[in-house]
Amino acid sequence: MVHFVSAVFVFLLQGRDQPLKWTQFNVTTVVTTVKEAAILETFVEAIRVDPVIIVGWNEALTCLSHGIACFLRVDDLDVGGYSRKSEYTRRWLEYAVTAGLLEVAVLIGLGETNILVVLIVLLNNAALQCLGWSLDVNHSSVLPMISGFVLLGSIVLILSAHVANQIGLEIEWAYLVTIFSLFYASFGVHQTLYLLVEKYRKRFDVDKIYVCLSLTSKIVLSWTFIAVYHRTLVRLDDPGHLNWDTEWQVIMYTLAGLGLLFIGFFYCKLAVKNDYMSI
Repeated sequence: MVHFVSAVFVFLLQGRDQPLKWTQFNVTTVVTTVKEAAILETFVEAIRVDPVIIVGWNEALTCLSHGIACFLRVDDLDVGGYSRKSEYTRRWLEYAVTAGLLEVAVLIGLGETNILVVLIVLLNNAALQCLGWSLDVNHSSVLPMISGFVLLGSIVLILSAHVANQIGLEIEWAYLVTIFSLFYASFGVHQTLYLLVEKYRKRFDVDKIYVCLSLTSKIVLSWTFIAVYHRTLVRLDDPGHLNWDTEWQVIMYTLAGLGLLFIGFFYCKLAVKNDYMSI
């Protein structure tokens, strides 16, 4: 329900269409003072997308995935504290799409126009989620864990490079990329802990923790992105958008604080297994 309401409001707060382009390379001869060979770059528009609408689809698809989870039969209940097969199958399929959509929205919001870079980030995310799925199937392997953090690091590197080369709202965008990195890394840390630390998986319901992290990270990051992006449009005097320069800033920091409190409360109260609480 939270993601459904969020999706509705996100679609109402659409931003503006931005072009994504292919780069074409023309091997030709140019004349300056002398004739010389050159490779000329030209940019051909492939599609125009609104990064806010991408976030809206991210929320809508997450809502659909969680709805499916409610109707799935939770099998393999006694799996020694590991993630349940029906749940991790649904989860990694969802993340392969939704996590990539959020990454792409941030990337385009930062000004990326090369469609090839966007596709690479999407495929990178899909590979990352495949590693997560493999870890849940096989239960323990250090090398795929390291590979997963490397893949995540490459995405963070691309976003950070865009922030470092931006002039304007670099502090706000740097804040967004920082909390993006922390939230996305928290999934890998959680998986590493329950795969390698027996006490952790015996104490906590690992699937409930995933739901908590997914709900919190997507709501916080989606609306922090919208706040930063709309602040950018306000600074650009883009017509037709809410002129909430200060208000968007309050939303940014309030969401992060509430998200951290929710995760802390969830760990302490809702994710602890009943049999562990009775010990």
